[in-house]
Amino acid sequence: MLTKMEGMDLSPGYALEEVGQNLLLKRPNGYVLAAFGERVKPENIRRVAKADEKYLRAVERKEKFASRQTRKPC
Repeated sequence: MLTKMEGMDLSPGYALEEVGQNLLLKRPNGYVLAAFGERVKPENIRRVAKADEKYLRAVERKEKFASRQTRKPC
């Protein structure tokens, strides 16, 4: 099953790992993001990876700007 998915264009750092009949989608840090069954369509895997990438960027921006707001002016 993984052989047909290996050429799939995922977001940078995301990876697929085959475990039995399932595919695990992993984040760049190795965290398992999602598990897919054997009949999953490649576009569904790409959609989940892309949505997670956007989510991680939003969290990063929130943390970046939240730390600026907690500073007190001199």
